[in-house]
Amino acid sequence: MMKKNMRWVRRVLSLALVLQLCLAGAVAAGAAEPRTDGLKETGKAAKAVEAAAAEGAETQTASNPAVGIWKLSGMTGSEGAISPEELKAYEAAGVVIYMEMNEDGSVVLHGLTEDQAVGTWDDKAVTMNGSPASYTLNGDKLTLQIAEDSMEFERTTQDAVFALLGYKAGVLDEKVEYSKEEQTILDTDDVLIKITGYQADMKGFTVKLHCENKGDKKLVVNADNSVLNKNEIDPTWAVILDAKETKDTEMTFSPLDLEKCGITAVDEIILRMQVADSEAWTMVTEDAMATVYPTGKKAEDIKAADRKPVDKEVVVVDNDDCTFILQGASDKEILGYGVNCYFENKTDKMLTVTWYSTKVNGQEVTAYYGEEFLPGSRGYSKALFLETSLAEKGITDNADIKEIAGTIKVYTSDEKTPETLVEQEFTYVP
Repeated sequence: MMKKNMRWVRRVLSLALVLQLCLAGAVAAGAAEPRTDGLKETGKAAKAVEAAAAEGAETQTASNPAVGIWKLSGMTGSEGAISPEELKAYEAAGVVIYMEMNEDGSVVLHGLTEDQAVGTWDDKAVTMNGSPASYTLNGDKLTLQIAEDSMEFERTTQDAVFALLGYKAGVLDEKVEYSKEEQTILDTDDVLIKITGYQADMKGFTVKLHCENKGDKKLVVNADNSVLNKNEIDPTWAVILDAKETKDTEMTFSPLDLEKCGITAVDEIILRMQVADSEAWTMVTEDAMATVYPTGKKAEDIKAADRKPVDKEVVVVDNDDCTFILQGASDKEILGYGVNCYFENKTDKMLTVTWYSTKVNGQEVTAYYGEEFLPGSRGYSKALFLETSLAEKGITDNADIKEIAGTIKVYTSDEKTPETLVEQEFTYVP
């Protein structure tokens, strides 16, 4: 299933590349914020839309049936077909490709890159950078034709797209004031990273970053671990910097993750930064720690919100060093069967938690699980049993999983000689 999944992802990206080539040069310089005032663009994206409309797009009216939001529902091309089911799995992984066709004749395409492609449209074609792509409309279905490839879209709503993207209003207190002062979080001979601002809205909590590559090597910078208010949350953020390149980026934490952790205001951020040479795949800077307090609170005032217990959860470990809890099956797994986990590091050292010797219904099946937690942090994670591994044991339906067993191991991971703190067998009945 892993190889199959990667194949269809590559097909999606390959077909998307065809569209990107057709629309080349019409990408806005920065991503716009989520919109709550109709479909009005802001910032650089707004200027790009206005410029595109000024190039001669015919003004559309609200009566034109093509006006609206269209989500990609299928693809057909030289690389093969992508089914609606496969795209839904892709969306579950956090990527949603959709198109806004606005009344003023502007069009914005989202999801192919972190930026937006902006152009114009009329009754016959979508045009970006002077390259038209014809389309046909059949009720709530729209088909975009690009050379030999086609992309099928279905009509949707702003709320539906935002729900797929994990946007959620009301999680963060938007009245909280965050610091407007720039703060340097990493400054070496190779790279400079500064926080230039914060934003709290329905998209989640966003940290705005200014990044500079000082050297002659292409670099990849990422936050290997990130902790908000004592909760470890992964923003899945990384930035690639060419030699001498300067780039402004955003690190965004999902409102769904924030809500799960009970975070309504971000008072403390801890980042463990890593910088690597992207061509030699060697580490340039490792384990660079940075801590900031966006609301001005002091370290001693920062506390994690109380965890809400889950029905039928099982406490596997609870001692002076850590707590580990199994919280039930995970929804919407793409690759197989997932188990939700909660871990709390009560020590002043970095800890790693893993599973081994795992069994499903008494048969050995490998579980993919391994997480690191910074000192004093806690967080939610998932263990995964691949669909192919389960199928080899005759388990083809997740409902057939009656028992999961294995051994959990917790050890210090920031020392030359790791110390095992926990090594304990467990049995879990979903």
